[in-house]
Amino acid sequence: MEFRRIEDLSKVKDIYELYLASFPPEERVPFDSLFSGVFEGFELYALYDNEHLVAMAHLNNTENFVHVNYLAVVKEYQCQGNGSDVLSRVKDMFKGKAVVLDIEELDEEAENNHLRIRRKKFYGKNGFVQGEHVFNWEGVFMTYMHCGELDGEEFMEYIQIIFPTIINVRKRDV
Repeated sequence: MEFRRIEDLSKVKDIYELYLASFPPEERVPFDSLFSGVFEGFELYALYDNEHLVAMAHLNNTENFVHVNYLAVVKEYQCQGNGSDVLSRVKDMFKGKAVVLDIEELDEEAENNHLRIRRKKFYGKNGFVQGEHVFNWEGVFMTYMHCGELDGEEFMEYIQIIFPTIINVRKRDV
């Protein structure tokens, strides 16, 4: 498997299709905007088995942490350790920094709550712990998980800059 940085967006039809298939419309931004404007500095990586796309990760390496904005594995490659492989590679690439990602809050009323539970367990299995904040982004209650020391207040300031439509930021009830 090869994990490579993608620099030429004209050749990422497979990544674009994975992005559309993996994230609900309310959690997506226009694909092209992932590499312009407020997302400047973000990088796109892909895991390939020969030339077959296995997974993608869209991330930003900030001064104090690495934010994994989007992470997805092609359906045929799921449950084979490929998501864990991507997370491990990101942690190795940015040793000494916290790696943080946002996830949907668990909600028994949500149609996809079973997927939310599965994602949270997956990240926990990979060394990520629950963050201390909850926020609403485009009508979806989100939180974050991180691996390594993270200043939650700093992360919330950052995420509100890249996603200015975030509202109702609060500390998690204990």
